[in-house]
Amino acid sequence: MDELEALRKLTKAMHAVLTIPPFEERTVSQTMPEKNDGLGISTVQIFDMPPQEYETAILDAGGVHPVERYRTSEEARAGHARWVEASKSLVTVIELGGWDGLVSDREVNLQRVPSPQAG
Repeated sequence: MDELEALRKLTKAMHAVLTIPPFEERTVSQTMPEKNDGLGISTVQIFDMPPQEYETAILDAGGVHPVERYRTSEEARAGHARWVEASKSLVTVIELGGWDGLVSDREVNLQRVPSPQAG
């Protein structure tokens, strides 16, 4: 991909990011790390990966890792439930790239968020 094509793709992605509704309005389902053995699961509506309109991400101590995308809200709800169940034994995930190849998929070793210590 040449520099001009990369710049076009980046500009398209940035426009999508700048015009999306607030996170709270886009949330399909949210499972917090403290309620899920140190891994959060977040499924939201997205606007920068057509034709997929929803995405589930794993949240760990190292960041946010998109792991699956869907076309419908029904698929997104079912996917969220699958990831919550799968997260009990997850050690690694394939973090999805995007933006027409600007970001590549990559394997990520998950780092569970430590439980807060009783004070």
